[in-house]
Amino acid sequence: MATTECVEDVDVYVLEVPLERAYWMATEAYTTATEIFLILKTAGGLTGYGVAHGNPVSAIASVLTQTLIPAVLGADIWTASDVWDRMFATTYAISTESVAGQPHFGARRRFETMAGIAALDIALWDVRAKAVGLPLYRFLGSDVSAIPTYASGGYYPSSDQNELGIDELVDEVGSYINQGFSVVKVKAGRDVAGDIQRIGAVRKTFPDVGILVDANGGWSLRSAIRAGQELSRFNIGWLEEPLRWYYVEDDLATVASSTGVPVAAGEQEMHRWACARLVNHGRIRHMQFDCTRAGGITEWLEVATYAAIRGVGLAPHHDPQIHGHLLARYDDGMCESFPNAKRDPIWADFYDERPQISAGMLHLTDAPGLGVELNPRFLQRYGTKANT
Repeated sequence: MATTECVEDVDVYVLEVPLERAYWMATEAYTTATEIFLILKTAGGLTGYGVAHGNPVSAIASVLTQTLIPAVLGADIWTASDVWDRMFATTYAISTESVAGQPHFGARRRFETMAGIAALDIALWDVRAKAVGLPLYRFLGSDVSAIPTYASGGYYPSSDQNELGIDELVDEVGSYINQGFSVVKVKAGRDVAGDIQRIGAVRKTFPDVGILVDANGGWSLRSAIRAGQELSRFNIGWLEEPLRWYYVEDDLATVASSTGVPVAAGEQEMHRWACARLVNHGRIRHMQFDCTRAGGITEWLEVATYAAIRGVGLAPHHDPQIHGHLLARYDDGMCESFPNAKRDPIWADFYDERPQISAGMLHLTDAPGLGVELNPRFLQRYGTKANT
């Protein structure tokens, strides 16, 4: 039986790794790999690791150090629901903090808070599994250690809408196939005709590969419908985030019903209530809620359970070393991975030990908790401690 363990200390690091080139999506570029990395220590000497993503990372670190960490210091690691509820309550409970301007216009920093909760919650799950000597997937009740994984990439070469980079794209997809992947994801969301050329070239060159298409919220409703109808002839696995940020769930349902292409979404949602609306009204077929962006593992499990009982597949965004453990509980899921080390140097170089990917499968180990160990040189070079 587990004994009481209390949170004694938490260190917060901001990781920032400049990339060699800009990786362009529909409307913006990825130029720096960033991450909040958290090291939680218990009074009994256990250590748990947590991760958060989002921008600005400095604001997430501030919420962690000023609000969330004080709320969990001294807490029993086994009181999972109580600790999570205590952190979540900071987004709506009575506050005595003085703010300039209209308080209800962003003063609560809800996005940053949900990202901060993610980091702490992940660290708490990691340390709980370590306390009983089990890998997280087994602690969660699964004996599945190999998870289907796809290669994510296919970025645009520049901000120039006329520069399609088709030859480079085909070469990139070929490199992923050579690594053993059978499913790849390619960017879209700009000019529909150009996107059809790009994805058509991939399908022509690789007739048997599974193709996923990610528009990163780039299209209007009309363009998304047109794109989905034309892409359907390439037998794509899903159309991800086809619509700009201001459209609602019913518009996603319109895209799905007008194209017959499965729609994927959810990586930008902050909580289970928004994800339930995507499932109920958006007609999505793949839920992409990211436990490192919002709410952590506790919230992800709530989202996943609801999606699963409604027949919606699970395809969480990013961080396979975390999401792989969670997907092990379900029989309809797939991890995202970024096998290009230049695009994701944190995955490639931050860990001395982590799950490995081969033949399109993520292989979890028997190491306790998340099964990762840090590269201290990487942390020293790219990490800045936020609570010094």
